[in-house]
Amino acid sequence: MRHIKIQRRHSKGITILLINFWRRRANILQDVQVQTMFSLFNAIWKSARMERKPYIYQYQVVPMSIEHGIIVSVDEPISLGHWIAKGQYKTQVQVGELLKSAAGGLVASFVMGIRDRHLDNMLLIPHTRGELIFVPIDFGHLFGKGPTIDTNRFSIPPQLKDTFNEYWSEFVACCVDGYRELHKHKEIIIKLCQWMFTDIIEESLIANFMNESFMLGKTEEEASQEIRRLVEQAPNSWKAWLKHWCHTWGQWFK
Repeated sequence: MRHIKIQRRHSKGITILLINFWRRRANILQDVQVQTMFSLFNAIWKSARMERKPYIYQYQVVPMSIEHGIIVSVDEPISLGHWIAKGQYKTQVQVGELLKSAAGGLVASFVMGIRDRHLDNMLLIPHTRGELIFVPIDFGHLFGKGPTIDTNRFSIPPQLKDTFNEYWSEFVACCVDGYRELHKHKEIIIKLCQWMFTDIIEESLIANFMNESFMLGKTEEEASQEIRRLVEQAPNSWKAWLKHWCHTWGQWFK
């Protein structure tokens, strides 16, 4: 896991997060590369004929060195863990943007094998009309290579399901539809990942993992139904509970 020290600086309504990576192995350039792939995913979803289009909230990453950089966010974020701890998930919120952004972020994380998805690596930022936007951060573990104790590939806390409430089935459908659209463009996605991330992992290993993500042994419909099953089961995962528990205790002993 990467340890991150965050300092906030405010200027004319813009929150600047100064990110300091404490481990030499951390590479902020990976965050830039992942954001590039997210741009492709967003473009695919935006151009698709979908009733409710998922998306990934993107932020600017400015590398200052291999281990240091600046992340610029226009709003003050709160971690999903802090939001849950304060019981804010119990309050009624407009779920439109949260539903679409969470679906996009979680599907993208599944496809690219982004691991170490504890509650502090998932942020929420305020949106207009009291809505919230889901923001995935920290992409130090890619293509299924994660810490020993980790969540399932879909990391969805039960409190997020409680927030969606009667919109849960709509959220599941948004995830399935978002995955289906990426599945249609799997060849270009796999090729771009091989080209962009060849400096951190062999092309053949990337291809093998992405083939698994897109379930090439299944039809598009079969793969989509498997995604539905994984998303529906995610909030009940004991792996997610164990991961979040270990991460919370780890923070106490730092």
